[in-house]
Amino acid sequence: MRKEKIMSNVYDDVAELQTQVAELQSQVAQLQGTVTNINTKVNTYTTDSGWLNLPLSTGIEAYATTQTPQYRKIGKTVFIRGALKNVLDKGVLATLPAGYRPNTTIAFPQVTSVRTGNFAMFARYTINSAGEIKLEAISDGADFGESKWFPISTCFSI
Repeated sequence: MRKEKIMSNVYDDVAELQTQVAELQSQVAQLQGTVTNINTKVNTYTTDSGWLNLPLSTGIEAYATTQTPQYRKIGKTVFIRGALKNVLDKGVLATLPAGYRPNTTIAFPQVTSVRTGNFAMFARYTINSAGEIKLEAISDGADFGESKWFPISTCFSI
């Protein structure tokens, strides 16, 4: 009888250990899932595309090789930099590719070429959800032209 009791206790102990191992395996699986989710979120906010050349509309050019219009995305923030020339009228100057576009239209001002008499000129740009970067207006007294300087520098969240 004593031998049967000992064997019964051993079986109970083994069954309890198996239950505990199964619970630990479940907890490890949950922790692995949590780590994967955290890594995914970290990558979402830290991934950097590097600077890419902005696709310009027909006729629009970079003002200088040192001011090539470019864009990049770091996490969920898009940055745009550079300067344009050969801007002859209002309209679409460039288009951002999918994944770099705002959810809604954003507007921002920029300085442009200086008018005679050292008067600062300004331009109003918008970027819409289709990625179109548009020149909406220029300040009174400013003019369009092949050699006029139209810088573009902004950032926004997507």
